[in-house]
Amino acid sequence: MYKICNFKFSRRQPSVPKARSNLEETEYSQLTSRFPEFVVPSVDGAYPYFKVELSAEDPRLAEVLGFIVQHLGLKPCFYRSETRGMEENQWFEVQTQYTLEKHEIEDAPFYQVSPVREMGNASREKIGDRDIVQFIRNSPPKIGYIGFSGMCCPASLRNEFEQEGFVGLDFLPVEVRDPRHGPGDFWWVWACRTMPRTSMAVVDDDANSVKEDYSTGCWLDDAYAPLQYHASDLVAMAGVDFALTAEKWNSARSRFPRQHLLASARVRQWCMKKKLKLRWEPVIALPE
Repeated sequence: MYKICNFKFSRRQPSVPKARSNLEETEYSQLTSRFPEFVVPSVDGAYPYFKVELSAEDPRLAEVLGFIVQHLGLKPCFYRSETRGMEENQWFEVQTQYTLEKHEIEDAPFYQVSPVREMGNASREKIGDRDIVQFIRNSPPKIGYIGFSGMCCPASLRNEFEQEGFVGLDFLPVEVRDPRHGPGDFWWVWACRTMPRTSMAVVDDDANSVKEDYSTGCWLDDAYAPLQYHASDLVAMAGVDFALTAEKWNSARSRFPRQHLLASARVRQWCMKKKLKLRWEPVIALPE
């Protein structure tokens, strides 16, 4: 797994955001004069800007960040928790992306699974923690998302799932307010098993420690990293095909925190054979 870091700066515009990405003219000139190789030139009248995208191991990254700290007085923040207590305009976010080796993708024990096609629109009303569906598309996909909710499928695909005997698989009813559809026509793909807690650091809305009841929010401290667990925790889940994350992710402002749905490699292989349009994000096993 390779970690890529990226950030950019522009000349200061009329407003300056809290996470500082705009520099005064003299600051911008200092930076671009020292590192001209990272300047993205103007195209079609757009302003030029300074953009860095380097491996976390590249010595040039440390050189650029060191210059920004020493000469511009700004602190690079890789994690949510690093922004805690920082005064406005004295920090900037360094976003990260991760490139996985082929074996990390193909041999992962679990995947965070989500649909890529829309199935219908959801209202703001709720049943428990599930959205009520106002209508389903005229030609819905075999599996899809509704609003910001998880995977939904028709009853026919539910039957196919159940015939495979997937361990941990569960379904929640979908209430569809559309005269074309009746009760039991569509179902949320869900799970009745729960994963151990992730081995990654988690923080609340204010980048502080997460409370047990998640009342102040819950986020990964490294927002862009793939979900990771200790290898022994994943071994303990061997034989389970569907499970929900133990954590309930979302802002404290949301009434309904979401658990992510994870599926096994066996489920992924079956879905790929069925040509179901799904996104598979590998879960990473960390050594003890």
